Amino acid sequence: MLVVKTLEPTRKNLRAFIRLAYDVYRDDPYWVPPLVFDQMRTLRGINNGLFENGPHRFFMAYDGDKPVARALAGVDYKLVERTGVKEGYLSLFESYDNPAYAQAVFDAAAQYLRGLGMDIMIGPNPATFDDFNKGMLVEGFDGSPVLFNAYNRPCYIALFENYGFTKYCDHYAYQMQLADFDVDKYSELAERAAGRFGFTVREINLKGNILPEMQDVATCVAEAFPKDWNLLPPTTEDIYTEFKQMKSFVNPRYAVLAYAGNRPVGFALALPDYNQLIKKMRGRLTPAGIYHFVTGRKKIDQVRAVMQFVVPDYQNKAVNAAMIYHAYKNALADGIRWAEASTIDEKNAQSNITLEKAGFTRYRVYRQYVYKLR
Repeated sequence: MLVVKTLEPTRKNLRAFIRLAYDVYRDDPYWVPPLVFDQMRTLRGINNGLFENGPHRFFMAYDGDKPVARALAGVDYKLVERTGVKEGYLSLFESYDNPAYAQAVFDAAAQYLRGLGMDIMIGPNPATFDDFNKGMLVEGFDGSPVLFNAYNRPCYIALFENYGFTKYCDHYAYQMQLADFDVDKYSELAERAAGRFGFTVREINLKGNILPEMQDVATCVAEAFPKDWNLLPPTTEDIYTEFKQMKSFVNPRYAVLAYAGNRPVGFALALPDYNQLIKKMRGRLTPAGIYHFVTGRKKIDQVRAVMQFVVPDYQNKAVNAAMIYHAYKNALADGIRWAEASTIDEKNAQSNITLEKAGFTRYRVYRQYVYKLR
């Protein structure tokens, strides 16, 4: 008999919620398990701004005693206030390839969000306030995901669409071999633009008290944040919390700020692809896993560019090019061979064109779906 239960967020229940993914992907060679302690903290709401912005529930479907599907559903009331759209989110969906299993948790999530007065359900969305892993993989199933990006089985596309979800927005991932980067072009452009427009680029400082750096990042991001994005601009506290949580993954050599005098006018962040190590750890920080994590850092050969902002009056002044060039020099010196840029909204034509002109090739697509609740 198929039943759906609402899980109270106890450690025992959340461990079962997390464990389902391990069972679903048991034989999948590309899946990268999450770090269990990290996901547990997120799902318990520790330093998770999304859970502070509205209610949420965890749903698990059981076929008899066997967990077979799961989903998280909730509402970000701050986002609803910003956009004026009564939308709920669907996150962390996993299921065996059975439409009845998926329907069970979709029905539970939809009923819950209708009860909260929502008109639509959008997902899959991240279970945090950031957008590092928005959407579901719909193209590019031929390899493991890069750090923080989503991964799912191809059958999920049919599970969503057969239920009645339709495309909401696609997000692109690009990849390039650093050997193909036109370093001479960017070197000349960066130097000329910096002199002409009066800006400098430096690496972010993550030693000691990082709050002043986070304030500069937040100031730049807030000023550059597009008004039509279906996201909330992060506050200084959000940025500070995010960097503390990601401290193990951030290499300041690939995190750069651009300044015009003392004013922050650009910020770019790339992260080493720690998934290359986490995949071998099976999500567990055992003593052997920690040793592998620490000693294997220098073997990572790919970075993921996850964030790039330039304030409006410094756009089209090659600030992006200067920041990319600065990070590129460091990455090349560190033995990095590949760079991924993701995820870029399909409507962000300027960023997509810029990446393609720089030599990046689109190789994966992530899709957010929408379901009408009324």
